[in-house]
Amino acid sequence: FNVGQYRRECMKVYRNFEFFSPDNEEGLKIRKQCALAALNDVRQFLSEDAGHVAVFDATNTTRERRRTIMRFAEQNGYK
Repeated sequence: FNVGQYRRECMKVYRNFEFFSPDNEEGLKIRKQCALAALNDVRQFLSEDAGHVAVFDATNTTRERRRTIMRFAEQNGYK
């Protein structure tokens, strides 16, 4: 579940490196939406599609993002 692929689907046209700036509120919002979409697909894969292992492939460099992932795992009973 490569979050970069979700982002590329969402943003058909790559503007410039400013999209990834932590000061770019629109970019932050889009990146967060893409990460949440990937996590929702992980949930579906593991619960509805009977998957056993899912790889959430993203940089996950912020504490907020890591907290989101941990909260997601805890809420869904994942290890």
